[in-house]
Amino acid sequence: MSSPAVASQTPEPEGKPRPDLQLIGDVVEREHASQIREIAELDTKAGLLLGLSGVVVSLQKASLVGLQVLGVRVAAVACFLALFSLFVRPSYSIDPEKLRQRYAGQERVSIMERIVDTRCDLYRRAARLLSVKNSFFILAAIALAVSVLFTVIGISTKP
Repeated sequence: MSSPAVASQTPEPEGKPRPDLQLIGDVVEREHASQIREIAELDTKAGLLLGLSGVVVSLQKASLVGLQVLGVRVAAVACFLALFSLFVRPSYSIDPEKLRQRYAGQERVSIMERIVDTRCDLYRRAARLLSVKNSFFILAAIALAVSVLFTVIGISTKP
């Protein structure tokens, strides 16, 4: 009787995907869905930061002095950082036509392995971009907090 480890390494008959490939594909698909949700959440938060930064910039009067000027400038930086966070977009597309041309006629197990590998690669690329997107968001949040602080201090110390 063979052990389970040996049995799982033995390829299934042609045309039937191995259970481990199906499991890996399912996990990658769930992680992909999680990334999409995280990107949507970050976009919502970045949009909110963009709006709040814009409010800080637009509510300032023409006669700014000292820290108020600095507060407006930092709020403008926060606007740009929030915009950059919104523009960072990972690509999740797999071109079905290219897949068809590349894998037509190959055995199903080989195709499944390559598709799973492609999905894993797309996940890694998206994870790197998501990290950049998150960094821009954090910087925008910090810049907005600093701008509000400068603005409040500037208003309260105004003669």
